[in-house]
Amino acid sequence: MSGEARRATGGGERGEAARERSALLRFCRAWSPSGSTTARMDLRDRRPRPHRCAVNSVAFASRLPHTSEAQVAGQQYLRSSTGVNANYRAARRGRSRKEFIAKPRNVVGEIDEAVEWLEVMGESRIEHDPQLLSEARQLLANVTAPLQTARPNV
Repeated sequence: MSGEARRATGGGERGEAARERSALLRFCRAWSPSGSTTARMDLRDRRPRPHRCAVNSVAFASRLPHTSEAQVAGQQYLRSSTGVNANYRAARRGRSRKEFIAKPRNVVGEIDEAVEWLEVMGESRIEHDPQLLSEARQLLANVTAPLQTARPNV
């Protein structure tokens, strides 16, 4: 393909790399703190969303009833929801482009599992936290969109 044809179709390989880089930057921004412009902001507001979500998940799990069903579901939820934060941190420290794309995919899997456990606990009347469920669904949407833009096979 000639240079003119490549420019007309979006830049060829360079265009794909730029789109991929842009998608990955959107992934990182989607998880950044809320961006409040107030001068006096609580330090907890400066933490990334996955960290705040993990802290909220620990608090949620601690108030679950002490039945075997609630504890099993709570442990599964706690593992997946705190795994979101761990994989997010690993993605931010990715050593290569492939690793930088692979870790957010792990984050999607962990968030999806956390949403599922929240839904199961709500439907089985163990415990229901609509705010936590809403936050998890927002995080899932925020991380899924940039990954759909990124090139699937790097």
